[in-house]
Order: sequence, then structure tokens, then C-alpha cells
Amino acid sequence: MQGRQASSSQTVLCFKEEMRAPFQGVLPEISVYFENRDQLARALEVLIANSNLAASTMQHEGSSKRELLSQRHSPREIVQLVQAGRHILLKKTFGLPDLGVGVLEDTIRLDFRPGTEWDDQQINRLFDTLKVLRGRTQISDICLDEMSEHFSMAGTSGFQELLDGESAEDE
Repeated sequence: MQGRQASSSQTVLCFKEEMRAPFQGVLPEISVYFENRDQLARALEVLIANSNLAASTMQHEGSSKRELLSQRHSPREIVQLVQAGRHILLKKTFGLPDLGVGVLEDTIRLDFRPGTEWDDQQINRLFDTLKVLRGRTQISDICLDEMSEHFSMAGTSGFQELLDGESAEDE
């Protein structure tokens, strides 16, 4: 068990280093897999309800043009648009830096820009946000796609070890 704790600590340290690294042109993605579309919709509702919609935007399909979400769409309509393939940029979701949100099948794809704004407090807040989603919905797995080499320990599943293991605050 002590070896697992050391590995988990190393995983958290690697994650923190990657989050703080200068942006290299690739947005890491966290994939949150759900048992069904109803649970996915519930998770989108939670994210949207805890965001600053007055500043959040949605990108139009096939265009770089973005529109403010709060000007034309209710939270329920936003959920439907994201499920239909639109990408949104949520501001201050649970107090986090910007999070991009899209859907692919039964998976929410959260993307974010690494950098100095991801300090320990923000990283811990990200862990807490994922725990909130897991607590309010039926998540089957959480994987950090772009940094998956850090999260492939034997006996663990994707990003879950960071949520199940010791807290990032313990570092």
C-alpha cells in the first residue's frame, strides 16, 4: 500500500507540473464518461449552473465566431446545443479558469489551457469539481487524455486515482 501512495503522490506532482507548464498549442482534455445520456445532461446542467454565463461563449459550427451564451439561450437550451455538437467556453465554472466543454457520444470533453493560472488552489478546485460531478451523476470513468501517460498505473482507471487517492492538498 505504501508503494501505491508514493506512486499516487508522484502522479499528483506530474499532473501539477503539466498544468503549470507554458501553453504549447495543445489543449489537454479530460474525458468524463457516463452510463447514459441522461447522466451526461445532468452533468452539463451542473457545470452550466455553476458558471458565469454572462461571460461564457459558444462557437458557431464551421466558424470562429463566438456568441455570449446568456444573450440567446436558457441553460436547458445550452445543454441541448452541447449535446448536439456545439462547443462552449465556460467562464469561472466553480471558480476555475476557462473550461471548454463539448460532447462526443456519452462523454463530456473538458479542455483547458495549461499555464500559471493553474496554481495549487485551482488544481484542487478542478479535483473538487470532478468529485462534484461524480457525486451528482453516474460517471463510469474520468481520463485525462493529453496527459494519459501519467495516469496508467496498474489497478487504477484513468483519472480516478487522483479523485480516490490522497488529496492534491496533501502534497
